[in-house]
Amino acid sequence: MARSDPASAGSLLVPAPVGRLAIERFEPLIGEQAYRRLCERFARGRELLGDHVMWHVNSTARGGGVAEMLYSLLAYGRGAGVDQRWLAIAGTEPFFAVTKRLHNNLHGAPGDGLPLDDEARKVYESFTRAAGEELAEIVAELRARPIRERVPHQTPEAVRRNERHHGPVPRFAA
Repeated sequence: MARSDPASAGSLLVPAPVGRLAIERFEPLIGEQAYRRLCERFARGRELLGDHVMWHVNSTARGGGVAEMLYSLLAYGRGAGVDQRWLAIAGTEPFFAVTKRLHNNLHGAPGDGLPLDDEARKVYESFTRAAGEELAEIVAELRARPIRERVPHQTPEAVRRNERHHGPVPRFAA
């Protein structure tokens, strides 16, 4: 049953699967020097993120160029040790019509020809605001967990190294 507004029952954010792909496969394609720079940049990204998660939220996990690219891009990031998660907004037909209209307008295409007016803005903002609030709840709940539970892909050695470097990770109130 389609919801008419984001306040109706049920989760607005649906997890999309994120695999893990080895970045080592790029070395023979881009050469040793470029591969070394790539690894250095991932290392810097991991350093900057610490034990934080990089969240990707978009309007769909299937179909369309962005969703198709995210499947592999996020998997390579995870393969390089960056904790990335992907959520798709479970919207309504009016919401998806507005997101498609936005996309088309960004690319200079007329799309459905309807305006990006106040009504379209209300539809878009009601879903994105509700999705943002739901994501904030998810993050707060995850931050209340110990690091071992929050970053399941880290090895016990990596968790110990992280805790030695940063000290024990505090539990935050949700």
